[in-house]
Amino acid sequence: MSVNILSLITDRRVKIKVLGTGYYGRTIGTVYRKREDVNKKMVSIGWAYNEGGPYDAEEEAAKASKLGVHEKEDAIKPKAFRNAQRGHQRIPLSSCSVHRMYCSFF
Repeated sequence: MSVNILSLITDRRVKIKVLGTGYYGRTIGTVYRKREDVNKKMVSIGWAYNEGGPYDAEEEAAKASKLGVHEKEDAIKPKAFRNAQRGHQRIPLSSCSVHRMYCSFF
């Protein structure tokens, strides 16, 4: 499934249901375009991790189909990457290539 996630929100009116504030002081919320849950869509196409959210089934389907960040078996979740950097552990660049590829658009 090839979806340009930016086309869902660029120059479009969206609603954000604010859920709270994250560890770094950023707003945490769910983005909706019309009635579509954009967060759910991003997880389902492998462009985002679930990270304890309500999209377990979507993330499992994306993993099974090797979509987006799940393309490589050894992909490292952002939280694990940050924790490793704080502990000055080296992470092989090959493990991060998929994540970098998708994040380069932002």
